[in-house]
Amino acid sequence: MTSLGGSFSGRIAGRNFTWAVAGSLLISTTVAGCMNLNDSNAHSNRGNTLHSQGKVDEAIAEYREALRIDPNHRDARYNFGIALYDQGTLDEAIAEYRENLRINPKDSIGHYNLGIALYDQGALDEAIVEYSAWCIVFTTPSRRETAKRSEHLDAERKQR
Repeated sequence: MTSLGGSFSGRIAGRNFTWAVAGSLLISTTVAGCMNLNDSNAHSNRGNTLHSQGKVDEAIAEYREALRIDPNHRDARYNFGIALYDQGTLDEAIAEYRENLRINPKDSIGHYNLGIALYDQGALDEAIVEYSAWCIVFTTPSRRETAKRSEHLDAERKQR
């Protein structure tokens, strides 16, 4: 495990496995029987691995299980919203983004993601509020880009 941020696959005892690695930290495994079924982190990490493999429905099931165990699991809540968005269930994704922000109101990317989902749903006024919140919370040069996007959305809303 010398590579940072990669993955590798193989077989152990006749079972397929996939390991996703960030640094030297083992993030997730799909080896049957190796996961603590009552560990919200394990389910959240497995959801991340499945999502990265394009298995969105399976990832959603893992995030749901992580949140059943720990309803305030920030990473699971955040990634659950993204998976729902990727699945195309905007109403559910928006609800999860909002719940994530209730738990972690200073999550700048959470505000941004909620803004995108609201925009996609046609709720431009609400999207502008979330992009503005992102600008306030997020303190890097990218703020200027978001401010421009908010101005563009405001102009688009006025044209409708």
